[in-house]
Amino acid sequence: GLRGVAATLLWEQAHKYRVLHEWDRLKASLNQIALLQPHYDKVWEHQAHNLAYNVSIEFDDYRQRYEMVREGTEFLTRGVRQNRQAPRLIWYTGWFYGQKIGRSDEKRQFRRLFADDTVLHESLANQGIAVDSSEALGPLGKPDNWLVGRLWLRRGYDVVDSGVKIRRQTPLNFYETGPKWSFNHAEAIENEGILDQNAERAWTK
Repeated sequence: GLRGVAATLLWEQAHKYRVLHEWDRLKASLNQIALLQPHYDKVWEHQAHNLAYNVSIEFDDYRQRYEMVREGTEFLTRGVRQNRQAPRLIWYTGWFYGQKIGRSDEKRQFRRLFADDTVLHESLANQGIAVDSSEALGPLGKPDNWLVGRLWLRRGYDVVDSGVKIRRQTPLNFYETGPKWSFNHAEAIENEGILDQNAERAWTK
């Protein structure tokens, strides 16, 4: 009967630890919140955003910032594992991989770190995201964050196509993101200097 009270106190603690920069205690609080409210989508969305957006900017080194972004993405993936029939949460995971890594001020560094992050790639493969497939690989033969995000989005589309309803989101917004991520991939590789047939193929697709 005190689950709600405990969860509320933990949310307060998590905020306090973020303000005090006590990262280990923050992560412990997030894990406890997830144990108490595993099927509440906003837990996973809000706290992943907290790690990747609010905590990451507290670090000066872009590599440390990327580590916090990765913590956020892995937190989301845990949420998907426990809520496999939650299309909005799956969609948000795909949105996260594209938007946070591909639109940040440090997007060039983040995209490079993501492409070389074999530990994260293995974790994604264990979740059934085919990071070694042609649908995920960029022109340099490494996973591209926009394309990996698109694979997550397609998983969400499959869940909805199986009969699960979309909640807290319009169908237009839900379905438009996958095609946009294809455009963003093509634009990103051109901005990074890839102007050959790889860019042409990306735009054609």
